[in-house]
Amino acid sequence: MDKVITNDRISLFDNIKFFLITTVVIGHIIDFATGESSVYRGIFLFIYSFHMPVFIFLSGLFNKNKNTKTKVIGFVFLGFAIKMLFSMSGILIKGTASFKLLSDGGIPWFMFVMGIYYLISYILRDTDKRLVLVMTVLLACFVGYDSSIGNYLYISRSIVFYPFFVLGEMVSSEKVLEVNRSKLLKFLSAFIIVLWGIICLYNIFDVYSLRLLFTGKNSFAVVGEALEKWGLLYRLLCYAITFIVSFCVICLIPSRRIPLISSFGAKTVQVYFWHWPVIMILDKVGILDFMFRTPLGKLGAILTGIIITFVLSLRPFSFPSDVILKFSKKR
Repeated sequence: MDKVITNDRISLFDNIKFFLITTVVIGHIIDFATGESSVYRGIFLFIYSFHMPVFIFLSGLFNKNKNTKTKVIGFVFLGFAIKMLFSMSGILIKGTASFKLLSDGGIPWFMFVMGIYYLISYILRDTDKRLVLVMTVLLACFVGYDSSIGNYLYISRSIVFYPFFVLGEMVSSEKVLEVNRSKLLKFLSAFIIVLWGIICLYNIFDVYSLRLLFTGKNSFAVVGEALEKWGLLYRLLCYAITFIVSFCVICLIPSRRIPLISSFGAKTVQVYFWHWPVIMILDKVGILDFMFRTPLGKLGAILTGIIITFVLSLRPFSFPSDVILKFSKKR
């Protein structure tokens, strides 16, 4: 048990978080070449079918509706700090600056959405979670018909991903650990993950057309005319895929403490904070373009994402995210 729980942290969840943040970095790297690489398109779709929903599920899993003000302020401050970092990075690396106060289609959205989730969940803390789950799923299915939905105020993603936060609140960490220990579920999960990976890599059933739905930020009109009419059903299909794949990923991640990985799993915020400027530098100096030219280089790009995750998990990169979170806790 001491290798499963260390210093009051459960290794399984830190292992999951490290895996998820690694997929975030890899996904943002390979997206530069998804237009030219069918393999990258498959990997990208595979990653986006589960990585942010599982992050959000884990946040809901450990949400106790305590210190809500602190959490909301901390995430909002982090969101604006990332926006300012990206703006300065744009000036220094690309010579151009971009700053949107109340919307963002890129990385900062997650921080603002998490702040929104903690606030809403506190307001609805006495409401039956089953009702909240059903209503938010239905709302997500219909909101896509609003063609004005998008990045403004992070409304689309806030609605689409919120059911995973609620689902996390409905489940206990003990139950997740119990599920993770089942050898039968591990076997079935491995089979499903391999099957879904093959479907993504070979674009069976034209699953890549679901990419814009998995991001959670687009209306059905943006996704395309072919999917717009039956957007409600496609949203439910994406929910089903995400739930199944996420469940399988959680089942397959080792629950025992893994050197470095388990400790770095507690450092995902700082990796999320810094990884995009690093990727921008690699793109600016031509390293990514060079790697994308050959199959071996494409593999190297994925390995680069893993290396970036490890490096940014080191203590020096805890600034300023740790400072912002600690500052938000002060009265």
